[in-house]
Amino acid sequence: RRYLPHRKAGEELQVISVMNFKGGSGKTTSSAHLAQHLALRGYRVLAIDLDPQASLTSLFGVQPETDVEEDDTIYGAIKYENPRPITDVILGTYIPDLHLIPGNLELMEFEHDTPRALMQRKTNDSMFFARISEALEKVQDAYDVVVIDCPPQLGYLTLTALTAATSVLVTVHPQMLDVMSMNQFLSMTHDLLDGIRQA
Repeated sequence: RRYLPHRKAGEELQVISVMNFKGGSGKTTSSAHLAQHLALRGYRVLAIDLDPQASLTSLFGVQPETDVEEDDTIYGAIKYENPRPITDVILGTYIPDLHLIPGNLELMEFEHDTPRALMQRKTNDSMFFARISEALEKVQDAYDVVVIDCPPQLGYLTLTALTAATSVLVTVHPQMLDVMSMNQFLSMTHDLLDGIRQA
């Protein structure tokens, strides 16, 4: 289908972060299907693989171990020293108007770099949780929806995605242990967001 201009003047870019504390809850499958569905409906979609396991990247036909070079992930655009323009890490896909920022193991560098960056932070440095939002501002007019596939943990990467999100999609299997895990995830997320709000 051809792109239909769904965004009206003044409407913000929509950022949907797909997350859960538990692995195997269907985050990546949900992210892929949501991104593809929206693109086929005529929206301009950017899918971001924020999981170092890079399953979303593989689903789009990109091999994270061989096709994704250093700084070709979102890490390249949000790292603390010499970040790349986000436009440099965006790839086309086999669906028109659906683009991908791939992932691979280098995303873990953000988890390792952030504590050091917090200790050495200067007055004008942006906080870690604002880095994806700031990167997306550079391409907000090119897309209607961003879908972020988050890692199965509440680390710095997930918090940046949570802070950038206009909506959060929590995937859960309808089983007692999974629902209990989701309850813990929501409680922890609430506490962490309170801390971020104060910061």
